[in-house]
Amino acid sequence: MKALRGKKVLIVDDEPDLRELIGDAVKAAGAEIVEAENVTEALVLLAVHSIDAVISDVRMPGRTGIDLLNIIQSDHRERPVVFLVSGYSDISHEEAYARGADGIFSKPCKFQEIVDSLTHALEARKAEWTRKAQRVSAWLPIEISRGGASIGTIAKVLNLSEGGVFVGAVSFVPTIGESVKFRIQPEGSGAIEGTAICRWVRNKLEYGLPPGGGLQFTELHASAKAQISSLLEKTKTQ
Repeated sequence: MKALRGKKVLIVDDEPDLRELIGDAVKAAGAEIVEAENVTEALVLLAVHSIDAVISDVRMPGRTGIDLLNIIQSDHRERPVVFLVSGYSDISHEEAYARGADGIFSKPCKFQEIVDSLTHALEARKAEWTRKAQRVSAWLPIEISRGGASIGTIAKVLNLSEGGVFVGAVSFVPTIGESVKFRIQPEGSGAIEGTAICRWVRNKLEYGLPPGGGLQFTELHASAKAQISSLLEKTKTQ
């Protein structure tokens, strides 16, 4: 079964060629596509269609993709997943996620990466809607490795959810957009292992929040989902 079957995706870009290329990749995964060349057209389509996800260029004539993200955040109670695409330094990854974006990609685009991230984001959103307790506080050691080399137990998991973790560390090693392998070791049970992508980093203590970064799960070993669900239920009860 195609990963995005039954989903409707709005692609917003003033470049027809890029809309077509992204659209072809998303359609190949089973989604239905609607297109807009600016924010005004996008808002009309959002009003008349049930849109599951928006993929928008940032820099366009008139209002920008950031403007569209802000409008969606303020006007849509059950808002669609929103991904931004940019060939410039219009917005940092951390700011994009702080504003509510579910992903940000640089041009030239890696279309399969967009499809994979879109698929995961929609799966995580479905779980979020059906789960009352979306995340819990935790204090679990996490070991991270990249390129086959272990960085070591560099940090502690401070928040755990079905979609990812917040890792607290004095010096958070992964960079934004980097894919890493991880191993979380709960006390008295087997390890939770898989791969994740670093979505944002906070380099210092800010507003009472510790330094660290957010890791979004991209692949979990077979038993990991059950272990995470069990930890969520156990911690929520406590």
